[in-house]
Amino acid sequence: MKLIQHKLYLTMPEMVECGFVEARLREAKSRGTKCWHFIDDPDDRRRVLIGFEDLTEARKEMVEKRFGNPYDHVARNPILTLVANTTCFKENEYFLKYRYMPFTGEDAEMYAAGGKALPIDRVNKYTRAAKWLKMISKALKDKRIIKKELHLSVTDFFKHVTELVSLEKERGKTDGYTGLDVLPGDFPSSYQRLLAKVARYQHEGADNLVDARFGNKHAAKLGKVSNLKIMEFENLKIGVAQEKKSKFAIGRYNDQLAVIRTISRMHNNFDAAQVTKMANLVFERNGWETVSAATIRNFIADNQHVLAPGRRGKRAYMSEVAMQVKRKAPELPLQYWTMDGWTVELLYQERRTGSGTRSGIDYKRMVVVVVLDACCKYPVGYAIGDRESSSLIREANRNALKHVQELLGKAYRPWQVQSDNYSLKNLTPFYQAMSHLHTPAAVGNAKSKIIEPYFKDLNKIYCQYLPNWSGFNINANRKNQVNTEMLDKIKSSFPDKAGVVRQIESIMSREREKKLDAFSKACHKLMTTDKAPEVLTDMDYLVVMGQPLGARTNRITGQGIIKQVNGEEYTFDSFDPEFRANMHIDWLLVGDVQDLTKVLAVSPDGKLRFVLEQKRVLPMDVRSTSDEDREYRSRIDHFNKQRIAQITDTYAHDSEVVAAIINNTPLRLDQHDELQLKVMLTHNGQQKERVQDAKRLGAAIEAEAGNWEAMQLQFMESKIDFEQFADK
Repeated sequence: MKLIQHKLYLTMPEMVECGFVEARLREAKSRGTKCWHFIDDPDDRRRVLIGFEDLTEARKEMVEKRFGNPYDHVARNPILTLVANTTCFKENEYFLKYRYMPFTGEDAEMYAAGGKALPIDRVNKYTRAAKWLKMISKALKDKRIIKKELHLSVTDFFKHVTELVSLEKERGKTDGYTGLDVLPGDFPSSYQRLLAKVARYQHEGADNLVDARFGNKHAAKLGKVSNLKIMEFENLKIGVAQEKKSKFAIGRYNDQLAVIRTISRMHNNFDAAQVTKMANLVFERNGWETVSAATIRNFIADNQHVLAPGRRGKRAYMSEVAMQVKRKAPELPLQYWTMDGWTVELLYQERRTGSGTRSGIDYKRMVVVVVLDACCKYPVGYAIGDRESSSLIREANRNALKHVQELLGKAYRPWQVQSDNYSLKNLTPFYQAMSHLHTPAAVGNAKSKIIEPYFKDLNKIYCQYLPNWSGFNINANRKNQVNTEMLDKIKSSFPDKAGVVRQIESIMSREREKKLDAFSKACHKLMTTDKAPEVLTDMDYLVVMGQPLGARTNRITGQGIIKQVNGEEYTFDSFDPEFRANMHIDWLLVGDVQDLTKVLAVSPDGKLRFVLEQKRVLPMDVRSTSDEDREYRSRIDHFNKQRIAQITDTYAHDSEVVAAIINNTPLRLDQHDELQLKVMLTHNGQQKERVQDAKRLGAAIEAEAGNWEAMQLQFMESKIDFEQFADK
């Protein structure tokens, strides 16, 4: 804004500041619209000026509303020029580097390294405030600036200053204004308060301009003890400013913060008013200034990262505050399965039964354990029960493997299985048998399980449309919950337990049907990659899918193990020689009742496990014998021959070892028992001559030695029943 030949002109930015649209102004200039008077600035022909007197009355009012009397504003330009020419490089750098946060150390220099920076608009406002204060201080120290350069009296000078300050404060409140000639809203605009602000600025420097919201320790009450101090302008007789003031002590500040933090983080979860009451009691007893509830409220809000574990617990901290991993689902199935139990929000009615029980009807909910493939969020397995249990979890995983077997023809092993920590010690061997890797979810971190939001989706997509829907979980917004009054009126129409089971089965069936095509395509794609899954081994399959075939144990017979299952007799055996080496053990049989071609024999301590085959029953007559029968008989014959050969080799080896031991054992050959032991445990007539010398037995021993092999064979036959190795 400037006067040219006694006419007032405004710049384009000033017109925009008054509310005019720059694009329309430039369009009016290019068209030469007569209701506007545009000229080029004589000092800078790149800048456009707009004549004030040629504006319509409505447009003049817009200018006056923004700047007041524009001619007075022009008269104040020399003051603005003084402000603009005042250098505040150090102050600007201070505000740019300023950091604020609750102090936690003992050395104030440590605080500048971290914390929050001032918003850039605040930096600009504080820098502008510093310019004004330095200009006023300089003018008051050298009044010739006011009288000779500005041609104003001190009274008129402060009148213009207060008006300009008020204008720049209002400009700072304008949304979207990007100029630097703005002041903070709390900058004083009255004469006395402005003088006091100059005095404090001279005494405290740039830090005095920072608002308490940004950690200004001079404005804060924390860390101080109140007293009264009088500050005045040096070499000025204008007056004095009275101000409460005390020296800031970082140690006291940290002590006060520790008190507030300790009370705020307690598990009682006190609100700001309660924390304020308790903290101020401590402060008063120590002679410290008390704090307001607003200060404590801001402190709690700004320090949730520290207070959350104490106020709300570790789970809330891990879920909402702690740093978390951002994950993505695998592109292929059978790479990552996760499971959890869901108390389905569908009520059923059940009449109370039993002696001593009050008659009436209970309204209950079922639990479903869902196994979810993360690839397509496909419910690969599920099981429904009254409550979550290890058996229900096993059943859900069996259902998952069976479903995969139905889709792909074989029971494939998932690569990774994630579970919660429910009955973890009992279920870990089960998880390890069915997968390559078992990873329990971190305790208290629900976000690690993608199945939690999946249950919420099922609740909204399917359950909420059913009349017996009981609402969302207790943590949900109460405004979104079911109308309990209406629910109570229609509860007599709720289905029974079997009806709710059918509802849940329908939900899971529809969910599978909706995602089956995408899941099947992904499975077939998986088989063509290097990540193709492995088929479960017979033993792992039976560990996962099997259930005890009755509580009674069985011992091995020549036929194998004979077991009654559902009233039918089955015989199971193994071609593993180690299995028959444990004929003394009582075996528990585990198997899939739907497929008993193979079962698992488990020792009482669980350390020995053998996969047994259902024994083939061979026909007696040759004519009815098939090639498969003959092959099976051949396997048995071969197995028995190998066992007999192994036993014979063992006997021969033992005989060699024992003979060597006996030959080196000093037996008394004049005693019949020791002589008989030596004769029995040595072979091929060894030591014959020494026996003759010792006992002078002569021909009797010679004859016995001559028939030595026959004697050994006869002795072995008397001790060993080889019939047990014959074909049964």
